Amino acid sequence: LRSLMTDLGAMVPAAARLGRLARGFDVVHSYALRSHLEVGVAARFARRPAVLDLVDIVRPGIGRTVLRTAVRLATLTVANSAATAATVASRRSTGRVRIIQPGIDLARFRPGPGDAAVRASLTSDPDAPLVAIIGRIDRLKGIQYLVEAMGMLEGPAAAAHLAVVGDAGTGPPEFARELRIRAEEVLGDRVRFTGRRSDVPDIVRSVDAVVNASKAEPFGLSVLEAQACGTVVIGTDAGGIPEFVEHGVTGLLVPPFEAPPLAMALQRVLTDCALVASMTAEAVRRAHPARGLDAQYDELAAMYRSVARPS
Repeated sequence: LRSLMTDLGAMVPAAARLGRLARGFDVVHSYALRSHLEVGVAARFARRPAVLDLVDIVRPGIGRTVLRTAVRLATLTVANSAATAATVASRRSTGRVRIIQPGIDLARFRPGPGDAAVRASLTSDPDAPLVAIIGRIDRLKGIQYLVEAMGMLEGPAAAAHLAVVGDAGTGPPEFARELRIRAEEVLGDRVRFTGRRSDVPDIVRSVDAVVNASKAEPFGLSVLEAQACGTVVIGTDAGGIPEFVEHGVTGLLVPPFEAPPLAMALQRVLTDCALVASMTAEAVRRAHPARGLDAQYDELAAMYRSVARPS
């Protein structure tokens, strides 16, 4: 609370300075969660439209209260999913929040053959089924539950390997260490931590399934990227993922932070070839071209036209 009051005290003069600068522009757009209130206040000082970019599911508490205040001050808030928008929803914000889902570069994320060298870099046995989870390593990403689920697989699926693609980033390093130790206890040489990689499209095309096990992902971009590449996906039925993954049609959805249902879903996608072929074909059909960057940019352009002051 003390830190928040300090931030608010510094915000007022900063917002006044920003407000003076904002008078030379048609729209002020905030992309950072910590700057939303400052931009909202500054835009009011400058009498200019303000747009807030909301890409996080903010937990209940003082932070969410401050964010809702910023939303009321702004002309419009653009949320990346209905789940994200719901965190600021109130009677006073009605009409002030618009959902524009992220697009992806469909020239990079497209179906195609896997790369044998890339696959070999992800596993100790390139001939074994290979599951990947891509993103930051922290507790809320649910990687620990995926590890346990992989250990529950039976029959031919029990030979599957896991590639954890990403690093701790700003997350707690001790969790990453604990996760690695536990993963090696459960899976042995069936797990590989690759660190951060820049060849994500090649990775996605070179694995057999992509999993997002988050507690509540604001959107779930890695899932959409995998769908566009024609790789089967498993996501959690929380946050923004259910808004573009239809269970049993374009992927599978499971409850977050529960290993047994995730193991059952993995068992299905690693053994039911007909189901995988059906879901991936439909996912690709829906992604191209509707999920491309051009579609997102068109929506953003229309949004700017709707809020900008006439010249």
